[in-house]
Amino acid sequence: MRLMLAALIIITGVGAAACGLALADTIYTGDGNELKGIVVEEYKDRVVLSTEKGEIAVLKSAIREMRFDNPEDNLVRLAEGAWSRRDYNRAYAYYKMALGLNPNFKAARDGMIFLDGYLFRKEEGGKEDSVERQQVIERTGGFVAKDKGDREGLAEKAAKTKRTLGITLRSKDGVIIIEKVAPRSSAAEAGIKPGDALVAIWGKLTGYMQEEEIMDLLLDKPALEIKCSIERTVDVMINPRRNFLSSIKSLMGASFGMEFDGLTVTEVDRKGAAAGAGLKKGDLVTAIDGRPTRYMPINDAVGMIKDSKRDTARFTLRREIIMWRSD
Repeated sequence: MRLMLAALIIITGVGAAACGLALADTIYTGDGNELKGIVVEEYKDRVVLSTEKGEIAVLKSAIREMRFDNPEDNLVRLAEGAWSRRDYNRAYAYYKMALGLNPNFKAARDGMIFLDGYLFRKEEGGKEDSVERQQVIERTGGFVAKDKGDREGLAEKAAKTKRTLGITLRSKDGVIIIEKVAPRSSAAEAGIKPGDALVAIWGKLTGYMQEEEIMDLLLDKPALEIKCSIERTVDVMINPRRNFLSSIKSLMGASFGMEFDGLTVTEVDRKGAAAGAGLKKGDLVTAIDGRPTRYMPINDAVGMIKDSKRDTARFTLRREIIMWRSD
């Protein structure tokens, strides 16, 4: 996501028009059209562009070129391209340049952290692969390549994901859901619960990915630590004595602020209803009672909670967690 520009939109409570087209990202399509707006989400096969007229999804197959307004965005784009080509040293250099321009740029920081660990451990991983290949050759008289796309290979990856991380995945309506979490597993220790949606791995959104692609990211041998974003929906009890003058903290035991990524939980009372429902400091609130908060001013979010006729408010939260593979 284009975090900085998206945050500006949320703070002002308006669309791309408020930022002005001079500050917009540009998509050039194969048929010669030029689309201006802000790229707020990017998936494997499409991007979501926020424009003056609302959000539109643009398939990557129709895109000839994308240019971002900020130079650090373009450097991250180059880094991701190098990463996809497995040119990890070049990708690392691009991420480093982007972070030099903007030390708070999350996408660049996450990319550097991942590649730093990846490159450090890649040599050891290569040694293990060589030993494994040699054992197969000695056992069979020749190396037999596995078909990674067949059912047996997929089942093997699913079993390894369960064994090393403690999670079982399933796809539901294009969203990857964590169906089961093994007790005392890495996932359980990280706070993952059954029913959580796995929305990103090292900043890469998992929407529209195949399960096998996601497991490949989770099982990438040199990367022992895995930074993921999960999403869950929780109901928080609201103090029935609420009124317009009540503070949000007095209503549910939590405070909110508009931070870099959007509407964020800034404080949680350990004995309040919010803590009991599972809210944590740093959680990103992506929806309240089903209404997306992406372009919602904080006063509107507070007003929704205070004006609610229900005894609870339903929060959709996005949280970053770290899992460690136990190979």
